[in-house]
Amino acid sequence: MSSLETGISRPDRCSDILLEYTRSICPFCKRVIDAQVVARQNRVIMRKRCEEHGWIEGLISSDVEMYMGAGRFNKPGTKPLRYETRAKEGCPHDCGLCPEHKQHTCVAIFEIIRGCDLRCPTCFAGSAPGLGNALPLSLLEEMMDAYLSSEGNPDTLQLSGGEPTLHPQFLEILDRAKERGFRNIVVNTNGRRIALDRKFAEKVTERGVNVFLQFDGFRLETNLALRGEDLRRVREDALRNLGEAGGNVVLSVTVQKGVNEDEIGDIVRLLHGTPHIRGVNFQPTFFVERHPDFDSMERTTLPDVVLAIAEQTRGWYDASDFLPIPCPYPTCSAVSYAFVGGDEVFPLARAIQVEDYLDYFKNVSAPHMSTVVRDALEGLYSMSTVGFAEEMKKGMCTACGVSLNLDWKRLESNVKMILVKPFMDGYTFDLKRLMKCCVHLMTPDKRLIPFCAYNNLYRNSK
Repeated sequence: MSSLETGISRPDRCSDILLEYTRSICPFCKRVIDAQVVARQNRVIMRKRCEEHGWIEGLISSDVEMYMGAGRFNKPGTKPLRYETRAKEGCPHDCGLCPEHKQHTCVAIFEIIRGCDLRCPTCFAGSAPGLGNALPLSLLEEMMDAYLSSEGNPDTLQLSGGEPTLHPQFLEILDRAKERGFRNIVVNTNGRRIALDRKFAEKVTERGVNVFLQFDGFRLETNLALRGEDLRRVREDALRNLGEAGGNVVLSVTVQKGVNEDEIGDIVRLLHGTPHIRGVNFQPTFFVERHPDFDSMERTTLPDVVLAIAEQTRGWYDASDFLPIPCPYPTCSAVSYAFVGGDEVFPLARAIQVEDYLDYFKNVSAPHMSTVVRDALEGLYSMSTVGFAEEMKKGMCTACGVSLNLDWKRLESNVKMILVKPFMDGYTFDLKRLMKCCVHLMTPDKRLIPFCAYNNLYRNSK
């Protein structure tokens, strides 16, 4: 007997396709709850229910195929040498790292000062003038030593804040880090002190530091929306001073829906046309701490940035030129390396056999790939390498099968990197991604906490 005959109506077809089942948090009360990751109208959405706050949805990705395809690039993680905490309450409440974490630290962020000389409308750290709280040099040295104990030969130390260049012992901090042999030392900065003080820019450059310079766009409106004041001259002067000093720069771009998505192509052209800019790091806005009002279903996502690059750069890049970085969870980032000569652009992804690349990162034997090429690929497609000129230029040419007998100094400015790195907030928080995070924040009590866990659960827990 049919449903019509019995008077029972057929249920409507479900509009969502269940892709994954995971654990998340409520963005309001921070309680850990079950979550569904679903496909809906070619968008990937996190859907979850909190007993207190009801059903909550947030947009993860604007392209289902790109999101699902990234999973092919997953690979086993690497354990740290030691863990600082025990697994007692379960992820994400035991961070330090705990034995349940699936990846070591590629990048350790040290927030050396909370104060800042800006009060940006969008700031995940909630920094502002007058907050102070500069960590003592002796404590920072202890934190560096704890990082060394965890990693042995750690890759990247990233100094952040607040505005790290405001720390009264900033140059001494760089010296202590250099003495300990960190391979890459990075400074996240708004560039104001570097712009105002050429001697300071020279001293930073002399120490071999890579500068991640805040640079959100060229328009006055963009600067006002994201930074609260006109910083265009500051960026220009900072870039000039670093270039004249021989420094390496990666532009750090906050991409916010309805604000500066249409400036992405122009920023890539600035990268290509400026020898000492080695890369661009596009970071879609995530909503923690201080931020404007927002709709959790309307945000810039990783595919939006990749497609904007392809559309706004006159055919220099295709979406297929961007590959996930496999050391974190592969949906957490995408990167493209390219050799740029004048108006000619050749992305690395077009020079390698993608299936061999996939086999390698799945730990499957690919015997016709030389060890040198495999090592070069691992070095390039790692969070610890992105943006660093020496590793980029050698790794790229090796991975492409180019002889190492080259004039590296001449080639240095031709190898460019574009990274897209979305971070999670309470609407997109996914424990499976968190457990493989390799970007960690070192706390004053010497714990390494996954960056997205710190921002959402630990930053203001005291």
